[in-house]
Amino acid sequence: MVDFQLDIYKKINIEGEEPKELIQKREDIVSRFTELSQAVQPLLDAVVTEDAARHIEHQRNSDSMLALNFLQKTYG
Repeated sequence: MVDFQLDIYKKINIEGEEPKELIQKREDIVSRFTELSQAVQPLLDAVVTEDAARHIEHQRNSDSMLALNFLQKTYG
């Protein structure tokens, strides 16, 4: 969304400098996205494997705690 705001600003103010607030806001968002991506990467790595996906799918209609226990035991 910030990129969209910057694009609109550039179209309206062809020779104007981009607002520092928008540039800072974009940097903050990218930083937060990177931080969150790194935090969830172990979970993504776990569920992307075929074995884990198959196990989770099998457990979908039964006890979801079994799938959670499997993931915790297998991937920490």
